[in-house]
Amino acid sequence: MKIAGCGLAILLVLPAGLARAQEQSAPSDALSPAEAARRAREAKQSQPKATKTFDNDTLPKTPGGINVVGEAPGAIDEAAPGAPAAAPGSSPAAASAEAAAAKSKLQNLKADLDSLKRAYDLDSQMYNSNPNGSRDKSGADKLADEQAQINAKQQEIDEAQRQLDAAESQAKTSNQAGEAGGGPNTETPPPNPNPPPSS
Repeated sequence: MKIAGCGLAILLVLPAGLARAQEQSAPSDALSPAEAARRAREAKQSQPKATKTFDNDTLPKTPGGINVVGEAPGAIDEAAPGAPAAAPGSSPAAASAEAAAAKSKLQNLKADLDSLKRAYDLDSQMYNSNPNGSRDKSGADKLADEQAQINAKQQEIDEAQRQLDAAESQAKTSNQAGEAGGGPNTETPPPNPNPPPSS
């Protein structure tokens, strides 16, 4: 019985002694996570930032492609929505770039419209499921505002579609004029990676 009592005493005292030993072996000047984050941020800010230089060796090389650094030539000016897409004598590459920019703008506007319609649908469901919806003036105002935004975005899409149609027709006429005019068109079309099967 005395042995069992001594064993029990040892088991109770041993964990307390181990905890003290670990506390003493731990450094007393340990950093808090916030202080460690501050120091890491300061160290990162003090490092110089790498600058990228562009020269003939570092520009991407695409066969038959055009490398452009900066804004694409002939990009559609969003400040003048009624402006013509391209000058009548512009190159086929510039007209194609304008058509691509117009198409990208139209896709972005359609994605924005989709987001607005989804938000409107969700808010409309919330408003209509509210038993006190007829007295909810702020909810009705929010729905009216969202509907106005949808209508405005639809008008922007219609204008962007007109710009895209004009840019595509300009690109088509530029390409036809470049082919028929016998101008200095020295570009060769890229080879077809999938030639038609021979019969």
